[in-house]
Amino acid sequence: MMLVSLTTMIESTGVFFALSDITGRQLTTKDLERGYRAEGIAAVLGGLFNTFPYSTFSENVGVLKMSGVKTRRPVYYAAFLLLLLGLLPKVGALGNCDSRTRPRWCHDCHVWDGRCPGGTDPSQS
Repeated sequence: MMLVSLTTMIESTGVFFALSDITGRQLTTKDLERGYRAEGIAAVLGGLFNTFPYSTFSENVGVLKMSGVKTRRPVYYAAFLLLLLGLLPKVGALGNCDSRTRPRWCHDCHVWDGRCPGGTDPSQS
């Protein structure tokens, strides 16, 4: 885990310096400390929830360079939109559809919903 964290710190340092060049903002040691602290918290939270440690993404630097957007406002708009969509029940139901919950046609019994009166359930196969 130490090796992964060290690699993540090296990658993040490159991302921080690239973002500093793109935005034209002078990078200070305080900025680096905050960035490393955020990386450390993400690694700890990843360990607590039994997932991979999170890190900064270099792809976002390319998106920032191509789009030219240098403010946080689009992130706030996207977060608000996702929260709003999450509060609408119909939108949440769309996200909950998968192959186990959608209705299926049983070719043996010719009924919908996968419940065969003959005892064979296609959803179990």
